[in-house]
Amino acid sequence: MLTNGREPGRNQLRVQTAADVRRMLATQIESVTANPDLDPIRKAHVIARLARIASRAIELDDLQERVESIETT
Repeated sequence: MLTNGREPGRNQLRVQTAADVRRMLATQIESVTANPDLDPIRKAHVIARLARIASRAIELDDLQERVESIETT
C-alpha cells in the first residue's frame, strides 16, 4: 500500500510493494511529461529510464499476485 508517511517537516512516501512502485513511477512519468521546462532530449531520457523501471515493476507485481494466489490455494 502506497501511504503518505508524513512526519513533521517530512514529505515521504512509503513504498512497500511492486504495485506501489508502479503507481509511484506512473505519477513521476506524468509529472516529467507535463513539465514544459525540461529539455526535450533530457525529458525523453528520463521517461525512457522510468518506463523501463515501471515495466520491471509491472512484471514483479504480476509475479507477486501469482505467488499470493498459489499460496492461498
